[in-house]
Parts: sequence; C-alpha cells; structure tokens
Amino acid sequence: MHTLGHSSRSLEELHETHPGVSKMKSLARCYIWWPHTDSEIENLVRCCNTCQESRPSPTAAPLHPWVWPEKPWSRLHLDFAGPYLGLMYLVLVDAHSKWMAKLRMIFATHGIPQKIVTDNGPSFTRRIKYVVIRSEISYQVSFHPLFMANIVQAPHF
Repeated sequence: MHTLGHSSRSLEELHETHPGVSKMKSLARCYIWWPHTDSEIENLVRCCNTCQESRPSPTAAPLHPWVWPEKPWSRLHLDFAGPYLGLMYLVLVDAHSKWMAKLRMIFATHGIPQKIVTDNGPSFTRRIKYVVIRSEISYQVSFHPLFMANIVQAPHF
C-alpha cells in the first residue's frame, strides 16, 4: 500500500478517467491509504469540472399536486420575481383563476384570501407571516427546502 509520500501521484492515477467519488474511494481502498484519503478524494472530484459535468443528475422530487380551489381568491401563491431592471417584485397568483399581479393594494381591492402559500424563503418567514397571522389568514409553506420541485405556482423569472 502507498502511504503519505505518494498521495498526490496516487490520486492523479485514480482520477485519470474521472470515475467519480464512489469508484475512486473503492479503488483507493484496494491499493492505497493515508489519513483523510476519503476527504481528499471528495475534494478532488468536487473541484474537477469534468467530474461535475458528467455526474448523474439528482433524482427529481415528486411534484405536489395542488387541490383545485373551489372559488377565486381562496388560495394565493406568492413569490419574488427579479431582479428586473434592478428591482424585485412580489408576485401573486390566484390558484383558481391563475390571475397574476404585482402585490400592492390588492387586498384592499379584492379582500382577504382564505389561504396564502409561499416557499420557505427567508423573506417570507418573518414579514409575510406577521401580516398573515394578524389578518387570520391560513398560511402554508409549499415545499421542503430539499425538494425544490414542489415550488409554489407563482412564476420564476
């Protein structure tokens, strides 16, 4: 087994065909060892553009099918759009009609909705929840941060 003095050359040989982290670790365990071998292999693969481009895509998260609301304005989806011309916009989509608008005086015009749905972005966690709780609106976070496919219906720009 190779030890510390040959680590760089050994890693280069293992990495020559860009086999990926798992295969490199498997081969390394058969032929070489030094302290932190696994972490050095992980760092090498993480920094290699060829390995990153050829690695398999993560499995897609299942989509969350929303129940169709019975009436307009019963469930609203909010998200930020932008930056567009240096500005961020808070976009609102009515889940029933798919009507979309920039949020300004919308509640004054159309009334208070039954439910508001947002992603778990830090912008929503304090400001929107405060307004929603004070207005007695049902508030729902639409996805787990690790499953981005369940994102709200508001469009992304």
